[in-house]
Amino acid sequence: MENQAPEEFHETWSAALSYSYAGGYSAGPSWSSHKTLNGVLHYQLTDNWTFDYQAGYDLTQHDILLQRFNITRRIHCWEATFSRSFIPGGESEYFFHLGIREQKEVYYERGTRQQSIGGI
Repeated sequence: MENQAPEEFHETWSAALSYSYAGGYSAGPSWSSHKTLNGVLHYQLTDNWTFDYQAGYDLTQHDILLQRFNITRRIHCWEATFSRSFIPGGESEYFFHLGIREQKEVYYERGTRQQSIGGI
């Protein structure tokens, strides 16, 4: 039996923000505009564990547009990702994907969006 060293923690992260402004004349001479702020946080705890968070905020209506959490685990040649999304109005969805990293056509997916077995 071979001794394996425990997985080392070496935290790496990145964050990104984007701002969007759209405006124009609607029916009539009045100008209307819409402003949105989006953010993404990527946090890699180890080589095999990754956490992502995405959120959108409507600056015009002062509402959260979307929140999505992803957690990814690499196991040998496999990669598993679990996603959970929350949408305004009380809607939410989950999604699970398990696949072989080097053969993208071989996977299994299940969730409230769809269910499929790829390549079969």
